[in-house]
Amino acid sequence: MNPMGAIECEYERTFSAPLQVLGYVTSVFGASVALLLIRHAIRAFNHPNHKNKWQKPVVQTGLSIGANAVWCQNLVGMQSMLLITCEDEPVELHWNTGIMVGSFFLGAIFGSMSMMPVMPS
Repeated sequence: MNPMGAIECEYERTFSAPLQVLGYVTSVFGASVALLLIRHAIRAFNHPNHKNKWQKPVVQTGLSIGANAVWCQNLVGMQSMLLITCEDEPVELHWNTGIMVGSFFLGAIFGSMSMMPVMPS
């Protein structure tokens, strides 16, 4: 026992394999779409006849998708974890909706802003 009178025990940790695979597939698919969009926009930058106003937004969208694919992968991976106390009771995970939505938009914003300094004008 610790000084507060609580019983000390370690949590047993297990993971759900289907959710782990879903997280991996989500990340790979999102990254593939992001790289495809970025590659398409960069090819258009290098071709003088295909310059248009949509190139920068396409690259920024690709980066946003990539950043949010990683965000989704992390959330699915965290959801796949199951903690069990020493009394064999599962520990419930609770998500703060405001923080979740905020982190989604931060990933999109910073993912798209990261390419602005190196984009051709």
